[in-house]
Amino acid sequence: KDLFAKCIYGARTPLMIGVGATVIGLLVGGTLGVVAGYYRKWVDRVVMIVTDCLLALPALLLAMLLVFRLDDIKEQYTWLGWLTRRWQITLTLGMLAIAPLARIVRAQTLSLREREFVLAARSLGAKNGRIIVREILPNLIPSMMTVAMTGLGILIAAEGALAFLGLSVEIPTPTWGRLIDDNRGRMDEAWWGAIFPAVMLFLTVLSFNLIGDRLARRFDIREAGV
Repeated sequence: KDLFAKCIYGARTPLMIGVGATVIGLLVGGTLGVVAGYYRKWVDRVVMIVTDCLLALPALLLAMLLVFRLDDIKEQYTWLGWLTRRWQITLTLGMLAIAPLARIVRAQTLSLREREFVLAARSLGAKNGRIIVREILPNLIPSMMTVAMTGLGILIAAEGALAFLGLSVEIPTPTWGRLIDDNRGRMDEAWWGAIFPAVMLFLTVLSFNLIGDRLARRFDIREAGV
C-alpha cells in the first residue's frame, strides 16, 4: 500500500480537529479570560477556580473519559447522530484548550485594562462592552494568535495520542496516530510504516511551535511570565 499517500491523506483529520479545537478554545477561553481580567472581583475568582480545576486534571485521561462519555450519550439520544467521532474528539480537545487560553488572555487583559487608552475611553463615558470590543480586544488578537499557534501543535499531538490509543475517527479514515499504531508491531520488517507518520507528526507540531515562537518575538508576547 502507498504509505506516502496515506500520510498525506492522514494529515487532513489531525489538522481539522486541531483547528476546530483551537477555535473552540479561543472563543470560550478567550471570552472567559477577557471577562475575568476586565471585571475582576468575584467574576475573576469564579473563572480562575474553574480553570484551576480543569488544569489540575490529567489532560490525556480527561480526554479519554470525555470521548467514552460522549459515545454513551450518543447511543442514548438518537438526535445526536451528527456527533461523529471526529466531532467528539474536536469538542473534547476544545474543552481542554479552554483553561490555558483563558489564563493567558486574562493576564493580558489585566495589563491592558490599566493602559492609557482604556482609561481615556472610560473617562469619556464609554461603556464596558465598547471598551472591551473596541479597545481591549484588538490588542489581544496578537497574543491570542501566538498562543493559538503553539496550542494548535499541542492539540495535533494530543489527537495523535488518542488515535494511538484507539480513540480515533472511524475506520478506514487514516490518521498519523492510527498509522503508527497499526505498524508499530512490524518495526523489524517494515520500520518505515511507523517512522514516516511519526516524522510527519513531529514536523507538523514543530512547525506550529516555530510559528508561535516567531509571532511571540514579533509581538513581544511573554508567555513564560503568565
